[in-house]
Amino acid sequence: MTDEINVSAGDVRIEEAYITSNISGTTDIKNFLMGFDIFHAVDVNSITANFYIADASGLITAIPINGQEYLTVKFRTPNIDEAFHRTFVIHTISNRSLMRDREQRYTLECITPEGYLDTTNRLNQKFKGGTDELAELIYSTVAENKIITEDGKGVGLTPIEILDRPFATNNFEFLANYWSPFKCLNFLASRSRHASTNKTNLLFFERAAGYFFGSLE
Repeated sequence: MTDEINVSAGDVRIEEAYITSNISGTTDIKNFLMGFDIFHAVDVNSITANFYIADASGLITAIPINGQEYLTVKFRTPNIDEAFHRTFVIHTISNRSLMRDREQRYTLECITPEGYLDTTNRLNQKFKGGTDELAELIYSTVAENKIITEDGKGVGLTPIEILDRPFATNNFEFLANYWSPFKCLNFLASRSRHASTNKTNLLFFERAAGYFFGSLE
């Protein structure tokens, strides 16, 4: 006899949801969160997310939410042990509307910290060496904490996974002329070749566990 599993597609159990601000510290938003969408794909470098808020307590001004605050969420699908636990950076407040006398609703548009840093960091230097080693070096310029805890401290840098090392392209050279780190990483992926498989179909993108630089094969 087997246990019946009553889980529908999209079912999640939210365990933590809070915003960390340099001004007000940590604010639990679990009871304000109506839902969320998280987007990641192999043709997009970073994970993005939209969090849908129903605010009847003036949360947006009490924190206040101005952008650049950290939003941490932890959730899991019922009957699956592994949880999704990540921190995002709020970059946009959209779809803001007044529902009743005191309640407003809005969307917090977010991106993982590395993607946010990539919009402001620029590299102006010459790189030379193996493309796998250069990828690791360039990624380190935007590597940020995967999770910001409730006390505002970080827990571990988001890792980058580079498979099938060393690469055959071990004497590569290029000049980054005011390029973002992700532009450099995408360029390296397009110029890299695995030594053992002789494949050139490398990609750079973010997964739930961290960033990936390699072939999907």
